[in-house]
Amino acid sequence: MVALDLLLTGALHADAVADVADGIASRRPPDPALVTCRAPPAAAVGADTGAATLLLRFAWLATLATEELWTLIAAVPLCGRTAMVVALSLSATGTRASLARGFAQAATPAVSAGAIALAALACLTAGRLAAPGSGEGLALAALAGALAVAVACEPAWRRRFGPLTGDAAGATGMAAELAALAIVALVPAVEA
Repeated sequence: MVALDLLLTGALHADAVADVADGIASRRPPDPALVTCRAPPAAAVGADTGAATLLLRFAWLATLATEELWTLIAAVPLCGRTAMVVALSLSATGTRASLARGFAQAATPAVSAGAIALAALACLTAGRLAAPGSGEGLALAALAGALAVAVACEPAWRRRFGPLTGDAAGATGMAAELAALAIVALVPAVEA
């Protein structure tokens, strides 16, 4: 699953995680830190953060696969992508010239609300298929966790670096996906 995601996305979001980690770790002022984010080779912090992200995704996906919760696995990327729409919607004004600009302009409040509604419907369906009676709440909790990450990351990025960049949007999506994965992979284990 992790390899398939990397193949389908061209590792774009995994690269964003490494780039953002390098920029934050540089402790430089905003503009030089953003130059660090855009620098092609990942530095040590970025490489380590990217590797840790992939390992967490693999471990939590393996937990879900062991429990044969395939529909919840399918819902998790949707939670992450919906969180990206929300973050871009929050950052629609003043987005820097980057991959994020066009997406942020398209992510109007109506588009964001529609994405959340569709994601909630998909999560309800995935949860019902995975574990009728309890899976629906778990899937919605995963979506809520992903959205909470987006709502927290966008203003934190804005305070430190200014308007959202493509790397920041991608890293937010990956962090949101990790939050959703953690919820669906770890909550059932806690209840058991």
